[in-house]
Amino acid sequence: MNMNEEAAKRYRNYGFWNEVEQEAIDHAHVAIAGVGGDGFQLGLKLAQMGVRSFSIADPEVFEPENTNRVPGAVESTYGHNKAEVFRDRVMDIAPESNVAVFTEGVQEHNVEDFMHDATLVLDESELTHMQIGTMVARQAVAQGIPDMLVMNVGFAAQVTSFHPESKYTFERFMGIPQGAPLDEIKDMEVDFARCIPYLPPYLDLQTFKEVMEGAPLPSIAPGVDIASAIG
Repeated sequence: MNMNEEAAKRYRNYGFWNEVEQEAIDHAHVAIAGVGGDGFQLGLKLAQMGVRSFSIADPEVFEPENTNRVPGAVESTYGHNKAEVFRDRVMDIAPESNVAVFTEGVQEHNVEDFMHDATLVLDESELTHMQIGTMVARQAVAQGIPDMLVMNVGFAAQVTSFHPESKYTFERFMGIPQGAPLDEIKDMEVDFARCIPYLPPYLDLQTFKEVMEGAPLPSIAPGVDIASAIG
């Protein structure tokens, strides 16, 4: 791809932000922990905006149940690792991109490598695995970068961003004792009232009760679109 072709992908952004802002996007490195829904959509939007450097961590593969909300979940990708599918989609948008893939997901032994040189991290790990969010949040503080959580809730969404110098940390947000060992955090129950402060009136309460007992969180495409757009 020549420079004119690459510039053509960006110039339609001008008018809503300027060249200096576009250059900041061009030089960003975004780490995304989890691309099974909101993370996949938001990552693709960032690639369309001009981000060319990613670190993607996800240990899971796409299955038919992902198809209702993830553009990367199609018949041809069932059984394929989500992070690798995301990388392929980004490379279709911009072949010059650099996408590091961590098919083990975020682990204690690789969290530093996963977030190395990142200017922003998106924590799209499952809420039921709070030890992952804690690892990501602590590393973000160590690197002095923002840690952002994007979540769809029905036909709506919420976005929470943690400044690295803020006293309001991920651990405080989730009700985790500050500095608690990861092994203890892994066994803690999620208090959904802390991270999902509003339940829409059209929610099926029986479904939510099942979620509280360990069933997967329900999710629909419009909510994922909204969440990724707000993010």
